[in-house]
Amino acid sequence: MARTPRKYVPKVKGERRINCDRGVPECAKCVSKGIRLENPKRSHLVHHRQSLFQKSGDADLPDDGGGEDRDISQIHLEPATAIGEARRDNQRQPYLWLDKDITIRHLEPCRSMATPSTQTLQVTSTQSPATPSNDAAVSDHIAPEMVVIDDCNNGWRNLVLPLACADELVMSAVVAVSAFHLSERAAGQRIVDADVLYSRAICELQRRQDLQHYDVDARYHIVLAIVVMLLAMIVNGCSDFPIMFRMLQSALDMVGGENVMAAGGQVIADFSAQQIRKMRVYASPFLSLDEGVSAVTTQVQQSWAGQQLYQQTYPDQSQALGLISSLRDQAFQIYLHRASSAEDSLAASTHLISNFKQMLESFPEALPGEHVLIWPIFIAASESYITDHQQFFAHFLERQFLRSGFVNIRKALESLRRIWARDRTENWTALLPKQPVFVM
Repeated sequence: MARTPRKYVPKVKGERRINCDRGVPECAKCVSKGIRLENPKRSHLVHHRQSLFQKSGDADLPDDGGGEDRDISQIHLEPATAIGEARRDNQRQPYLWLDKDITIRHLEPCRSMATPSTQTLQVTSTQSPATPSNDAAVSDHIAPEMVVIDDCNNGWRNLVLPLACADELVMSAVVAVSAFHLSERAAGQRIVDADVLYSRAICELQRRQDLQHYDVDARYHIVLAIVVMLLAMIVNGCSDFPIMFRMLQSALDMVGGENVMAAGGQVIADFSAQQIRKMRVYASPFLSLDEGVSAVTTQVQQSWAGQQLYQQTYPDQSQALGLISSLRDQAFQIYLHRASSAEDSLAASTHLISNFKQMLESFPEALPGEHVLIWPIFIAASESYITDHQQFFAHFLERQFLRSGFVNIRKALESLRRIWARDRTENWTALLPKQPVFVM
Protein backbone atom coordinates (compact mmCIF):
# COMPACT_ATOMS: atom_id res chain seq x y z
CA MET A 1 0.00 0.00 0.00
CA ALA A 2 1.46 3.30 -1.06
CA ARG A 3 2.22 5.83 1.66
CA THR A 4 0.09 8.95 1.73
CA PRO A 5 2.19 11.96 0.78
CA ARG A 6 2.74 14.35 3.66
CA LYS A 7 1.28 17.80 3.49
CA TYR A 8 3.74 20.24 1.99
CA VAL A 9 5.19 22.62 4.56
CA PRO A 10 7.32 25.47 3.21
CA LYS A 11 10.80 25.42 4.66
CA VAL A 12 11.69 28.42 6.78
CA LYS A 13 15.37 28.97 6.47
CA GLY A 14 17.17 28.71 9.76
CA GLU A 15 14.04 28.20 11.87
CA ARG A 16 15.32 25.07 13.56
CA ARG A 17 18.75 26.58 13.94
CA ILE A 18 17.25 29.77 15.39
CA ASN A 19 15.04 27.86 17.81
CA CYS A 20 17.82 25.65 19.10
CA ASP A 21 20.83 27.96 19.32
CA ARG A 22 19.44 30.45 21.81
CA GLY A 23 18.73 33.00 19.13
CA VAL A 24 15.15 33.68 20.28
CA PRO A 25 15.25 34.68 23.96
CA GLU A 26 11.52 35.31 24.28
CA CYS A 27 9.99 32.28 22.58
CA ALA A 28 8.03 29.90 24.78
CA LYS A 29 10.53 27.12 24.24
CA CYS A 30 13.50 29.19 25.38
CA VAL A 31 11.71 30.79 28.32
CA SER A 32 10.53 27.41 29.57
CA LYS A 33 14.15 26.24 29.62
CA GLY A 34 15.52 29.43 31.14
CA ILE A 35 17.52 30.18 27.99
CA ARG A 36 18.51 33.72 27.08
CA LEU A 37 20.09 35.30 24.02
CA GLU A 38 23.79 34.44 24.01
CA ASN A 39 24.87 36.09 20.76
CA PRO A 40 23.37 39.53 20.01
CA LYS A 41 24.83 39.37 16.49
CA ARG A 42 22.08 36.94 15.54
CA SER A 43 19.31 39.40 16.24
CA HIS A 44 18.66 39.77 12.52
CA LEU A 45 17.69 36.09 12.42
CA VAL A 46 15.20 36.73 15.19
CA HIS A 47 13.62 39.63 13.33
CA HIS A 48 13.51 37.53 10.15
CA ARG A 49 11.67 34.74 11.94
CA GLN A 50 9.25 37.14 13.61
CA SER A 51 8.41 38.76 10.29
CA LEU A 52 7.70 35.35 8.79
CA PHE A 53 5.28 34.53 11.58
CA GLN A 54 3.60 37.90 11.27
CA LYS A 55 3.03 37.28 7.57
CA SER A 56 1.65 33.82 8.20
CA GLY A 57 -0.57 35.01 11.05
CA ASP A 58 0.86 32.50 13.51
CA ALA A 59 -0.79 33.17 16.88
CA ASP A 60 1.73 31.12 18.86
CA LEU A 61 4.46 33.71 18.70
CA PRO A 62 4.74 35.19 22.21
CA ASP A 63 4.72 38.89 22.73
CA ASP A 64 6.49 40.30 25.78
CA GLY A 65 4.98 43.73 25.39
CA GLY A 66 8.34 45.42 25.35
CA GLY A 67 8.53 45.40 29.13
CA GLU A 68 5.84 48.02 29.55
CA ASP A 69 3.36 48.00 32.41
CA ARG A 70 0.12 46.33 31.42
CA ASP A 71 -3.41 46.53 32.74
CA ILE A 72 -3.96 43.75 35.25
CA SER A 73 -7.23 44.96 36.67
CA GLN A 74 -9.21 42.16 35.07
CA ILE A 75 -7.01 39.20 35.94
CA HIS A 76 -5.87 37.54 39.11
CA LEU A 77 -2.32 36.75 38.08
CA GLU A 78 -0.24 38.20 35.30
CA PRO A 79 2.43 36.25 33.41
CA ALA A 80 5.74 37.77 32.55
CA THR A 81 9.36 36.88 32.01
CA ALA A 82 10.79 34.52 34.59
CA ILE A 83 12.58 35.96 37.59
CA GLY A 84 15.65 33.97 36.66
CA GLU A 85 16.16 36.27 33.66
CA ALA A 86 16.62 39.16 36.08
CA ARG A 87 19.44 37.26 37.73
CA ARG A 88 21.44 37.13 34.52
CA ASP A 89 20.78 40.48 32.92
CA ASN A 90 20.94 43.77 34.77
CA GLN A 91 19.52 45.78 31.91
CA ARG A 92 16.25 43.92 31.50
CA GLN A 93 13.22 44.55 33.71
CA PRO A 94 11.22 41.33 34.02
CA TYR A 95 8.02 41.14 36.04
CA LEU A 96 6.42 38.32 37.88
CA TRP A 97 2.71 37.65 37.56
CA LEU A 98 0.91 39.42 40.39
CA ASP A 99 -2.47 39.92 41.95
CA LYS A 100 -4.58 42.79 40.65
CA ASP A 101 -4.21 44.66 43.97
CA ILE A 102 -0.43 44.54 43.86
CA THR A 103 1.59 47.26 42.20
CA ILE A 104 3.99 45.97 39.57
CA ARG A 105 7.53 46.20 40.85
CA HIS A 106 10.85 45.81 39.13
CA LEU A 107 12.74 42.73 40.19
CA GLU A 108 16.29 43.29 41.32
CA PRO A 109 18.96 41.02 39.88
CA CYS A 110 19.64 38.33 42.42
CA ARG A 111 22.17 35.62 41.90
CA SER A 112 23.01 33.33 44.75
CA MET A 113 25.85 34.80 46.80
CA ALA A 114 27.39 31.37 46.81
CA THR A 115 28.31 31.60 43.12
CA PRO A 116 31.60 33.51 42.94
CA SER A 117 31.72 33.61 39.15
CA THR A 118 29.30 35.27 36.80
CA GLN A 119 29.64 32.40 34.37
CA THR A 120 26.56 30.25 34.03
CA LEU A 121 26.86 26.77 35.47
CA GLN A 122 25.64 24.01 33.21
CA VAL A 123 23.73 20.89 34.19
CA THR A 124 26.10 17.98 33.79
CA SER A 125 25.16 15.04 31.67
CA THR A 126 25.18 12.77 34.70
CA GLN A 127 22.73 14.76 36.76
CA SER A 128 19.20 15.40 35.61
CA PRO A 129 16.70 17.54 37.52
CA ALA A 130 14.97 14.45 38.89
CA THR A 131 18.00 12.54 40.17
CA PRO A 132 17.98 11.14 43.73
CA SER A 133 20.66 13.67 44.73
CA ASN A 134 18.01 16.39 44.70
CA ASP A 135 15.79 14.41 47.04
CA ALA A 136 18.78 13.72 49.26
CA ALA A 137 19.69 17.40 49.46
CA VAL A 138 16.18 18.31 50.58
CA SER A 139 15.73 15.30 52.84
CA ASP A 140 19.13 15.38 54.55
CA HIS A 141 20.08 19.06 54.61
CA ILE A 142 17.02 21.26 54.10
CA ALA A 143 14.06 19.47 55.68
CA PRO A 144 15.74 19.18 59.13
CA GLU A 145 16.28 22.95 59.20
CA MET A 146 12.57 23.65 58.87
CA VAL A 147 11.41 21.86 62.03
CA VAL A 148 12.34 22.00 65.70
CA ILE A 149 12.93 18.24 65.99
CA ASP A 150 13.51 16.18 62.87
CA ASP A 151 11.47 12.99 63.05
CA CYS A 152 8.99 10.90 61.07
CA ASN A 153 6.47 13.76 61.21
CA ASN A 154 8.65 16.09 59.12
CA GLY A 155 6.28 17.01 56.30
CA TRP A 156 9.03 18.52 54.16
CA ARG A 157 10.44 15.03 53.77
CA ASN A 158 7.40 12.78 54.12
CA LEU A 159 4.82 14.87 52.24
CA VAL A 160 6.57 17.24 49.86
CA LEU A 161 9.09 14.81 48.36
CA PRO A 162 6.58 12.01 47.59
CA LEU A 163 4.21 14.54 46.07
CA ALA A 164 7.04 15.93 43.95
CA CYS A 165 7.45 12.51 42.35
CA ALA A 166 3.83 12.70 41.14
CA ASP A 167 3.45 16.42 40.41
CA GLU A 168 5.65 18.19 37.86
CA LEU A 169 5.12 21.63 39.37
CA VAL A 170 6.12 20.59 42.88
CA MET A 171 9.08 18.69 41.44
CA SER A 172 10.28 21.82 39.62
CA ALA A 173 10.15 23.79 42.88
CA VAL A 174 11.93 21.06 44.84
CA VAL A 175 14.66 20.79 42.21
CA ALA A 176 15.19 24.57 42.29
CA VAL A 177 15.59 24.54 46.08
CA SER A 178 17.98 21.61 45.90
CA ALA A 179 20.01 23.25 43.14
CA PHE A 180 20.59 26.42 45.15
CA HIS A 181 21.70 24.41 48.16
CA LEU A 182 24.02 22.23 46.08
CA SER A 183 25.52 25.36 44.50
CA GLU A 184 26.39 26.67 47.96
CA ARG A 185 27.73 23.35 49.21
CA ALA A 186 29.88 22.81 46.12
CA ALA A 187 31.02 26.37 45.49
CA GLY A 188 33.40 26.52 42.54
CA GLN A 189 32.28 23.19 41.04
CA ARG A 190 30.21 22.99 37.87
CA ILE A 191 27.34 20.87 39.14
CA VAL A 192 24.05 22.48 38.20
CA ASP A 193 22.72 25.80 36.94
CA ALA A 194 20.39 26.77 39.76
CA ASP A 195 19.16 29.88 37.95
CA VAL A 196 17.94 27.87 34.96
CA LEU A 197 16.07 25.45 37.22
CA TYR A 198 14.64 28.38 39.17
CA SER A 199 13.40 29.96 35.93
CA ARG A 200 11.86 26.67 34.89
CA ALA A 201 9.94 26.46 38.18
CA ILE A 202 8.65 30.01 37.73
CA CYS A 203 7.49 29.16 34.22
CA GLU A 204 5.65 26.11 35.54
CA LEU A 205 3.84 28.41 37.97
CA GLN A 206 3.01 30.83 35.19
CA ARG A 207 1.43 28.05 33.15
CA ARG A 208 -0.95 27.48 36.04
CA GLN A 209 -1.68 31.14 36.67
CA ASP A 210 -5.46 30.80 36.36
CA LEU A 211 -6.42 28.65 39.33
CA GLN A 212 -10.07 28.69 38.34
CA HIS A 213 -9.28 26.09 35.68
CA TYR A 214 -8.07 23.54 38.26
CA ASP A 215 -9.78 21.40 40.84
CA VAL A 216 -9.22 21.76 44.58
CA ASP A 217 -6.38 19.26 44.77
CA ALA A 218 -4.50 20.92 41.92
CA ARG A 219 -4.93 24.32 43.57
CA TYR A 220 -3.47 23.01 46.80
CA HIS A 221 -0.51 21.63 44.88
CA ILE A 222 0.06 25.05 43.32
CA VAL A 223 -0.03 26.69 46.75
CA LEU A 224 2.44 24.12 48.07
CA ALA A 225 4.76 24.76 45.12
CA ILE A 226 4.82 28.47 45.97
CA VAL A 227 5.61 27.60 49.59
CA VAL A 228 8.52 25.49 48.36
CA MET A 229 9.69 28.40 46.22
CA LEU A 230 9.64 30.58 49.33
CA LEU A 231 11.93 27.99 50.84
CA ALA A 232 14.24 28.70 47.91
CA MET A 233 14.25 32.35 49.00
CA ILE A 234 15.53 31.15 52.38
CA VAL A 235 18.19 28.89 50.91
CA ASN A 236 19.61 31.40 48.43
CA GLY A 237 18.86 34.63 50.31
CA CYS A 238 17.21 36.22 47.29
CA SER A 239 15.32 39.49 47.59
CA ASP A 240 12.59 38.18 45.26
CA PHE A 241 10.70 36.88 48.29
CA PRO A 242 8.32 39.88 48.69
CA ILE A 243 6.97 39.27 45.20
CA MET A 244 6.81 35.53 45.78
CA PHE A 245 4.89 36.22 48.97
CA ARG A 246 2.38 38.38 47.09
CA MET A 247 2.02 35.55 44.62
CA LEU A 248 1.24 33.23 47.52
CA GLN A 249 -1.42 35.59 48.83
CA SER A 250 -2.97 35.78 45.38
CA ALA A 251 -3.18 31.99 45.24
CA LEU A 252 -4.58 31.82 48.78
CA ASP A 253 -7.38 34.19 47.80
CA MET A 254 -8.42 31.65 45.19
CA VAL A 255 -8.65 28.79 47.70
CA GLY A 256 -10.24 30.75 50.54
CA GLY A 257 -7.16 31.37 52.68
CA GLU A 258 -5.03 29.17 54.90
CA ASN A 259 -7.83 28.76 57.44
CA VAL A 260 -10.01 27.09 54.82
CA MET A 261 -7.09 24.93 53.76
CA ALA A 262 -6.40 23.83 57.33
CA ALA A 263 -10.07 23.00 57.92
CA GLY A 264 -10.41 20.95 54.75
CA GLY A 265 -9.04 17.76 56.23
CA GLN A 266 -6.42 17.23 53.51
CA VAL A 267 -2.93 16.49 54.76
CA ILE A 268 -1.14 18.51 52.08
CA ALA A 269 -3.45 21.50 52.61
CA ASP A 270 -3.02 21.38 56.38
CA PHE A 271 0.77 21.16 56.06
CA SER A 272 0.83 24.11 53.66
CA ALA A 273 -1.37 26.18 55.97
CA GLN A 274 0.98 25.55 58.91
CA GLN A 275 4.02 26.59 56.91
CA ILE A 276 2.28 29.69 55.56
CA ARG A 277 1.32 30.86 59.04
CA LYS A 278 4.89 30.46 60.24
CA MET A 279 6.39 32.11 57.16
CA ARG A 280 3.93 34.98 57.38
CA VAL A 281 5.07 35.88 60.89
CA TYR A 282 8.75 35.80 59.97
CA ALA A 283 8.38 37.48 56.57
CA SER A 284 5.94 40.28 57.42
CA PRO A 285 8.46 42.58 59.19
CA PHE A 286 10.50 42.53 55.97
CA LEU A 287 7.48 43.41 53.83
CA SER A 288 6.24 46.48 55.69
CA LEU A 289 6.11 47.84 59.21
CA ASP A 290 2.32 47.62 59.40
CA GLU A 291 2.27 44.02 58.19
CA GLY A 292 5.00 43.13 60.64
CA VAL A 293 3.19 44.59 63.64
CA SER A 294 -0.08 42.94 62.62
CA ALA A 295 1.43 39.50 62.06
CA VAL A 296 3.54 39.51 65.22
CA THR A 297 0.67 40.81 67.37
CA THR A 298 -1.58 38.04 66.06
CA GLN A 299 1.02 35.35 66.66
CA VAL A 300 1.65 36.49 70.24
CA GLN A 301 -1.93 35.49 71.01
CA GLN A 302 -1.57 32.02 69.47
CA SER A 303 0.59 28.95 69.95
CA TRP A 304 2.90 27.65 67.27
CA ALA A 305 1.67 24.80 65.10
CA GLY A 306 3.06 21.51 66.33
CA GLN A 307 4.28 22.91 69.64
CA GLN A 308 1.92 20.78 71.72
CA LEU A 309 2.70 17.74 69.58
CA TYR A 310 6.41 18.14 70.28
CA GLN A 311 5.80 18.47 74.00
CA GLN A 312 3.66 15.33 74.05
CA THR A 313 6.02 13.32 71.87
CA TYR A 314 9.28 14.46 73.45
CA PRO A 315 8.70 15.13 77.15
CA ASP A 316 12.45 14.74 77.74
CA GLN A 317 13.06 17.79 75.53
CA SER A 318 10.74 20.05 77.50
CA GLN A 319 13.64 22.29 78.56
CA ALA A 320 14.68 23.01 74.97
CA LEU A 321 11.10 23.48 73.80
CA GLY A 322 10.39 25.86 76.67
CA LEU A 323 13.49 27.93 75.96
CA ILE A 324 12.63 28.16 72.26
CA SER A 325 9.13 29.39 73.04
CA SER A 326 10.43 31.93 75.56
CA LEU A 327 13.07 33.28 73.18
CA ARG A 328 10.49 33.63 70.41
CA ASP A 329 8.11 35.47 72.73
CA GLN A 330 10.88 37.80 73.86
CA ALA A 331 11.79 38.53 70.24
CA PHE A 332 8.15 39.36 69.53
CA GLN A 333 8.10 41.78 72.45
CA ILE A 334 11.37 43.39 71.35
CA TYR A 335 10.04 43.96 67.85
CA LEU A 336 6.69 45.34 69.02
CA HIS A 337 8.39 47.55 71.60
CA ARG A 338 10.68 49.10 69.01
CA ALA A 339 7.98 49.37 66.32
CA SER A 340 5.66 51.28 68.65
CA SER A 341 8.29 53.39 70.40
CA ALA A 342 9.52 56.67 68.96
CA GLU A 343 12.09 57.05 71.73
CA ASP A 344 15.41 55.26 71.55
CA SER A 345 16.02 54.36 75.19
CA LEU A 346 19.45 52.78 75.47
CA ALA A 347 18.89 51.64 79.06
CA ALA A 348 15.61 49.87 78.29
CA SER A 349 17.03 48.21 75.18
CA THR A 350 20.14 47.03 76.99
CA HIS A 351 18.01 45.46 79.71
CA LEU A 352 15.84 43.61 77.19
CA ILE A 353 18.81 42.32 75.21
CA SER A 354 20.73 41.31 78.33
CA ASN A 355 17.82 39.14 79.45
CA PHE A 356 17.53 37.64 75.97
CA LYS A 357 21.26 36.92 75.78
CA GLN A 358 21.28 35.34 79.24
CA MET A 359 18.44 33.01 78.29
CA LEU A 360 20.13 32.06 75.03
CA GLU A 361 23.36 31.26 76.84
CA SER A 362 21.42 28.86 79.07
CA PHE A 363 20.46 26.82 76.00
CA PRO A 364 22.56 23.62 76.23
CA GLU A 365 24.41 22.74 73.04
CA ALA A 366 23.28 19.13 73.30
CA LEU A 367 19.60 20.08 73.07
CA PRO A 368 17.89 20.21 69.65
CA GLY A 369 16.21 23.23 68.14
CA GLU A 370 18.92 25.89 68.21
CA HIS A 371 18.66 26.24 64.42
CA VAL A 372 15.07 27.55 64.59
CA LEU A 373 16.18 30.63 66.53
CA ILE A 374 17.53 32.53 63.51
CA TRP A 375 14.67 35.05 63.44
CA PRO A 376 14.60 35.72 67.21
CA ILE A 377 18.39 36.17 67.19
CA PHE A 378 18.17 38.59 64.27
CA ILE A 379 15.53 40.69 66.05
CA ALA A 380 17.53 40.80 69.28
CA ALA A 381 20.70 41.66 67.37
CA SER A 382 18.93 44.51 65.58
CA GLU A 383 18.01 46.02 68.94
CA SER A 384 21.56 45.64 70.30
CA TYR A 385 23.72 48.70 70.90
CA ILE A 386 26.56 47.24 72.97
CA THR A 387 29.42 45.84 70.90
CA ASP A 388 29.69 42.69 73.02
CA HIS A 389 26.02 41.90 72.38
CA GLN A 390 26.39 42.51 68.66
CA GLN A 391 29.42 40.24 68.42
CA PHE A 392 27.70 37.53 70.44
CA PHE A 393 24.69 37.40 68.13
CA ALA A 394 26.84 37.70 65.00
CA HIS A 395 28.92 34.70 66.06
CA PHE A 396 25.74 32.70 66.64
CA LEU A 397 24.48 33.47 63.13
CA GLU A 398 27.87 32.76 61.57
CA ARG A 399 27.91 29.37 63.26
CA GLN A 400 24.46 28.58 61.92
CA PHE A 401 25.47 29.62 58.42
CA LEU A 402 28.53 27.39 58.44
CA ARG A 403 26.35 24.49 59.54
CA SER A 404 23.38 24.91 57.19
CA GLY A 405 24.78 26.86 54.26
CA PHE A 406 21.58 28.90 53.96
CA VAL A 407 22.60 32.15 52.27
CA ASN A 408 19.78 34.11 53.89
CA ILE A 409 21.78 33.96 57.14
CA ARG A 410 24.74 35.61 55.45
CA LYS A 411 22.44 38.25 54.02
CA ALA A 412 20.96 38.73 57.50
CA LEU A 413 24.45 39.47 58.85
CA GLU A 414 24.96 42.07 56.14
CA SER A 415 21.61 43.61 57.04
CA LEU A 416 22.60 43.74 60.70
CA ARG A 417 25.80 45.62 59.91
CA ARG A 418 23.78 48.25 58.07
CA ILE A 419 21.36 48.48 60.98
CA TRP A 420 24.18 48.89 63.48
CA ALA A 421 25.76 51.62 61.33
CA ARG A 422 22.53 53.62 61.01
CA ASP A 423 21.77 56.96 62.55
CA ARG A 424 20.40 56.46 66.07
CA THR A 425 17.36 58.52 65.15
CA GLU A 426 16.28 55.87 62.62
CA ASN A 427 13.98 53.09 63.80
CA TRP A 428 15.45 49.79 62.63
CA THR A 429 12.00 48.19 62.30
CA ALA A 430 11.27 50.70 59.51
CA LEU A 431 14.54 49.80 57.78
CA LEU A 432 13.82 46.09 57.41
CA PRO A 433 11.51 46.41 54.36
CA LYS A 434 14.18 48.48 52.59
CA GLN A 435 16.68 45.62 52.64
CA PRO A 436 14.48 42.58 52.05
CA VAL A 437 15.90 39.27 53.16
CA PHE A 438 13.77 36.34 54.28
CA VAL A 439 15.20 35.65 57.75
CA MET A 440 13.85 32.39 59.11
